Amino acid sequence: MYYYLLFIIVFLIFVYYFLESDWYHFNLEYWNQIYYSSFEEDYIKWYLSDKYNAKVFAQKNGFDVPKTFQLSENIKDIYIPKSKSNNNNYVIKPRDLCNSHGVYIMKEGINLMTNKKIGIKEIRKELVKCRAQVSKKFYLANNMYKDKRIYSSGYIVEELLLNKDGSLPCDYKFYVFNGKVKFIVKTFNRNVENEDQTFNSTWYTRSWIPIPFKMIKNGYKFTYHNKPYSLDKAIKLVEDVSRKMGRHCRIDVYIIEDKVYLGEFTFYGGAFLHTKICNLMLGLCWKIIPDKKKNIEL
Repeated sequence: MYYYLLFIIVFLIFVYYFLESDWYHFNLEYWNQIYYSSFEEDYIKWYLSDKYNAKVFAQKNGFDVPKTFQLSENIKDIYIPKSKSNNNNYVIKPRDLCNSHGVYIMKEGINLMTNKKIGIKEIRKELVKCRAQVSKKFYLANNMYKDKRIYSSGYIVEELLLNKDGSLPCDYKFYVFNGKVKFIVKTFNRNVENEDQTFNSTWYTRSWIPIPFKMIKNGYKFTYHNKPYSLDKAIKLVEDVSRKMGRHCRIDVYIIEDKVYLGEFTFYGGAFLHTKICNLMLGLCWKIIPDKKKNIEL
C-alpha cells in the first residue's frame, strides 16, 4: 500500500512538471496547436468560419439548418421578420463573431440571452457598439486566407429553434479529428450577465460516458444526461463531414427529436477555457490523428 501511494504521488508530480514544461506547451498543448494552425493559409477554414456559408455547406452534407429570414451587410437594414410561421421568434447573429457576441435570441420580444425585453432599434444600437469594440482577438483566423478577415461581417436573421415544449434546445459540441469523434460536450444553462457569458457543460466520450474530472475551468457538471434520441445520427453526420474536410474541427449541433441542426464549424475553439488535463487530452488526439487536408467542393 505504501509503495502504491508513493507511485501515485511521484506520478502526479511528474504530470505537474510535464504540463508546465516548454516542450509540452510548444509541441503538444491543444491551445498552442490551435494558435499555430491559425497562421496556415487555408481557404476552407476561412470560408466555413462564416456562419451562413457553413449553413449552406452543412445542408449539402445532410444536416438540417434553421430557416434564413434575412441576410444583411448593414446593421441599419436589419428588420424583424413578421409572419405567422415564426410567431415573432427569431435569432439575429453576426456571420463572423464568436462567444455569442452580437447574438440575440428573440422570443416574443424577449432576448433570451439576457431575459430582457428589447426592440429592433435598441438591438441595432447595441450591434453598432459591439462592432466598434471588435478587435483582433475575435479574429484568430485573420491569417487564414490572404490576410483577410472572415468572409463577411454581415448579419443573419434566422428561425429560432425550439424543443417541442417551447424550451431552448441544448447544444452539443463534437470534438472531431479527421472523421473521428473523441469527445461530445453538452452545454446548458447558458446565460449572459453584464456582457459576461456563463454556462454549464458535461463532457462525454463518443460512447456517451461522462468524463469524471473537470474538463473546463468553470461550470463543469459531472452528471449523466439521457442520451439524445438522434445522437447516433449526429455522430455519423459529424464524422462524415469531418472526414470530407480532413481538418480538425469542433462541430456544434442542436438535436431536436430526429433532426440534427448545424450550429457552426469552429476551427479555433476557446481552449483557454479548458483545464490543463483537457488540453493535454485534446492535444494528444490531434497529434495521433493529424489533419489530412483536402480540397473540397463548397
